Amino acid sequence: MTKKTTPAKPTHTKVHNVQNFTVTEPAELLEYLLKNAFPERSRTSVKQLLRDGYFAVNGERTSQFDRPLGIGDVVSLMPNPRPEALRHPLIKLLYSDDYIVVIEKQAGISTVASGTDHKNTALRITSDYLKHVEPGSMIFMLNRLDKETAGIILFARDHELQQQIIANWRKVITLQRFMVVAEGQPEEDEGLLKGGEAKEKKEKNGAHGARCKSFVPEGIGTAQYKVMKRGVYNCMLRVDLIKGRNPQIRKQLAEMGMPVVGDYHKGSKQKKLNALALLCTRLEFIHPVTHEKMVYNLPVPSTFNKWVRLSTPRDMTEKGDTKI
Repeated sequence: MTKKTTPAKPTHTKVHNVQNFTVTEPAELLEYLLKNAFPERSRTSVKQLLRDGYFAVNGERTSQFDRPLGIGDVVSLMPNPRPEALRHPLIKLLYSDDYIVVIEKQAGISTVASGTDHKNTALRITSDYLKHVEPGSMIFMLNRLDKETAGIILFARDHELQQQIIANWRKVITLQRFMVVAEGQPEEDEGLLKGGEAKEKKEKNGAHGARCKSFVPEGIGTAQYKVMKRGVYNCMLRVDLIKGRNPQIRKQLAEMGMPVVGDYHKGSKQKKLNALALLCTRLEFIHPVTHEKMVYNLPVPSTFNKWVRLSTPRDMTEKGDTKI
């Protein structure tokens, strides 16, 4: 399901306007281009354009020479080659189409602007990349993760679509799952992390915010936890959000006397991690337009198992143990 992009190869061919061709009979892409779209061009030049990602079928870039075409398909010669992939040490683009964008965020970068940090955010960096690829495009936040929390984030490409998804959140987002290592032990193997009412807040990101508006619920989401592993001191929990969009698992566990490992502001004894043992590992949703079920998974870091096995609530100082 993940769409991958590769850096465009240099080419001397320039195309100034999009050229569209409607397929009238079944064919493979390269042969269609040579026979119907560009009979005056050499096979070598057409293959080079195809390799460089200049062609799209029904709006989707492709370099597949033998891609089958059906009657009514639209083949487009684009003005620019396929754009380079988003390259950032803390952000990975998992999926993008005309309606939604899915990214993976590492710990160390905020989802949206907070305090004086307006530029180095997941929303801003992803938005700038998409604007470079598609001038004038915008994204609108749907879920948010704290700066120290890693995981999967979903954006809408349209403000109206964002509001539709928010209004029908439980029908669209079927599962939002987190894995967490907490200090201490709950009495029960399963239970609820209760939340409160969510309030919407319009984030202002300076001049850039006019193009990328976001609405951040300040209330706490209700979540269901299940103990996956118990250690002498710490435990690993699976937490599924069952109400609300943006959980406050850190606050909820701290109130239970079980702070997240690494969350020393809320009582954790682990003060040298520069990250939290908290990760949004799974996101399942129904595509708001195609209605296809989409599932994204991230593996549980090996460090989570190390922290569960700690026999005492001590600081982690070993080299290599701070990466989540």
